[in-house]
Amino acid sequence: MHQYGLLLENIQDNGEFINDCVFTMMHHIGGDVRQVSTLFQPSILKCFTRIWESDFELCDDWSDLIEYVIHKFVNTPRKTAILPEVASMGKVEDSLSNNRNTEEKN
Repeated sequence: MHQYGLLLENIQDNGEFINDCVFTMMHHIGGDVRQVSTLFQPSILKCFTRIWESDFELCDDWSDLIEYVIHKFVNTPRKTAILPEVASMGKVEDSLSNNRNTEEKN
């Protein structure tokens, strides 16, 4: 999908055939294959937003696809991963706190 997102960056310079192929593939991924989250890539979302906010003429199907993907992205809960650095910082803070408590007792 990343490559399709790169193609969309030049939507105004692409021919109608290229744009139609890109949107058709994305439609299959988001609809037929039911993997809309595959389209939640920064390059694709950025292009979709730019297209949505511009006056670029699209057929209704492609406008619907853009609206659907953006809507799903905004309304799909995402799990936030705890980065190893953040997790280890918590351990460091706990360790410092324990050391302070031990020092205060002595």
